[in-house]
Amino acid sequence: MFVRDPVALAQRLVRRPSIAPLDSGAFGDMEAALQGLGFKCHRWFSDPAGDNPVDILYARLGEDAPHLCFGGHLDVAPVGDEPLWSDDPFNAVIEDGVLRGRGAVDMKGAIGAFVAAVSRLMADSGPPAGSLSVLLTGGGWAAVSAKEQALGDRLALLNANFDHGLIGAPTARDRAGDAIALGRSGVVLATLTVEAAQDRAGVASANANGALVSLLGAATAEPFDAGDAPFPPSEIVVTALSSAPNSWSLAPARAEASLTMLHNRLWSDRSLVALLEKWLDQAGADLGLAWSLKTKVLSAPFLCGDPIWADFVADAAAGVSGAEAARTAGGPPASAALLAPLCPTIEIGLPVGPSHRVDEAASTADIEALSDIYLSILKRYYAR
Repeated sequence: MFVRDPVALAQRLVRRPSIAPLDSGAFGDMEAALQGLGFKCHRWFSDPAGDNPVDILYARLGEDAPHLCFGGHLDVAPVGDEPLWSDDPFNAVIEDGVLRGRGAVDMKGAIGAFVAAVSRLMADSGPPAGSLSVLLTGGGWAAVSAKEQALGDRLALLNANFDHGLIGAPTARDRAGDAIALGRSGVVLATLTVEAAQDRAGVASANANGALVSLLGAATAEPFDAGDAPFPPSEIVVTALSSAPNSWSLAPARAEASLTMLHNRLWSDRSLVALLEKWLDQAGADLGLAWSLKTKVLSAPFLCGDPIWADFVADAAAGVSGAEAARTAGGPPASAALLAPLCPTIEIGLPVGPSHRVDEAASTADIEALSDIYLSILKRYYAR
């Protein structure tokens, strides 16, 4: 089966509601498409009894060097407030040249674009002179460490030995090919908890919600740094707030905030957390508040150390788009955190703006242009 239409394949994938940890058939679709192109597929499920079950599909074509691996994830972000969507988030409607649906940008549009590029390459010139792999995962952010553990042992057994990596994460600004990502920020997840005495609203001497707001204000009042080019400044993003009990008449006894800490290479996860704890200590002492902090390291910052590979990808993109691609770094790790320790890795994908938003959408012209860029990279790579 040759899948030559990138938009049709992306639309099929978007119709699979693969919100982590669900697969919903997306992996089966990709396995069938890659097997139809002659890839030898290996599929496994890591940590099936754990908190973060991870579906992994590794497909390889060829045995010789050079070996290029395309990586991506088939899980998608939750839809959020579904009534705000113009349509069912997984109907994958195409209107006015736009594919709308959760995952269209991040990153099923790019996966469809790459597989279509491989199909066109093989139809034009046959299998590449070397090895080509596709590595797709599920499981979401929280499963990064489980993926790394699962991949390390299994890929060694499969003798993967990648020479270069390419990730289909959304990196563009306005149109496909106008920016590539050289690296990603480190990520530390944290839960900040404040406890107080439960009492009637307006009577309580201490209010856990108010205390939490005060501590968050102290934690976000000053920047961690001014940036570390090409990385942006490190930052704390407050992603969730909760308290119990939730009642108009009660001042709650407990309040929590979920924090995502994104940091550049100026910090290690330990030094970043140490500074946050210092700020919280100072604020807590000033306000007479007790707090606790639990942290989980998701990934370290990384930057592609091979400028030749960066130039290669940027030149291929410029050859299709007609404009020089900007070179960026930063943001959450996505799939690049898995490939970057194994080989020089660059990300290039669709415009990042609509990603994770209500009515997430990608223009069909961008998906087709990205497929052309991937095809250009493949032709140049195996012609060297």
